[in-house]
Amino acid sequence: MAAGGEVRRPELNVIDARIRLADAQEASADAVRLPKLALFAQGFLGYPGLNMFEDMMERNTSLNGIVGLSLTWDVGSLYSRRNDKERAVLRRSMAEVGRATFLFDNGMEEARHRQTIGRYRELMSADREIIALRRAVRMASETKMAHGTIDVSDLVYDLKYSLNK
Repeated sequence: MAAGGEVRRPELNVIDARIRLADAQEASADAVRLPKLALFAQGFLGYPGLNMFEDMMERNTSLNGIVGLSLTWDVGSLYSRRNDKERAVLRRSMAEVGRATFLFDNGMEEARHRQTIGRYRELMSADREIIALRRAVRMASETKMAHGTIDVSDLVYDLKYSLNK
C-alpha cells in the first residue's frame, strides 16, 4: 500500500484503461450518428475544357478544376446507437466490478499476510525467551560447577536437558 492507504498496482492501471476505453466507445457512439461535412477540390492542367474538340485541335491548355462540399450521413448508426451505448455502459460497469473485486481480494490477501507475519513475530519472541532461559540454565550450571556444587556429569545433563526441550 502506498502512503495514505492508496493501493498502487499495475492491475489497476489495466482496469482504468478499460474504463477509459468504455467512455471513449460511448462518446464514439454519439459521434458516429452525426452527419459528416467534407470540402473537396480537384484540379488539373490540360486540353479538355468546355469545348473539347476545339481545345484539342488548337492545343489550348487550360486550368480545369472542381470544388465542392460533400455531406454524408450514415443512418444505420441511428439503429445501433442504443445497443452501442448499452454495451459501453456494460463494459464500464464490468470494469468497475472487476476493480472492486480486485481491491477486495487484495485486501484479504494483505490481511492474511499480516496475520502470518504477526504469528511469526510471536514465534520469534517466544524463541528469544526460550533461548534466554536456556542461557540462564547453562550459566547457572557453569557457576555451580565452578563453585564445586555439581560435578561435570550434572553439568552435561543440565546442558543436554536445556538444549533438547
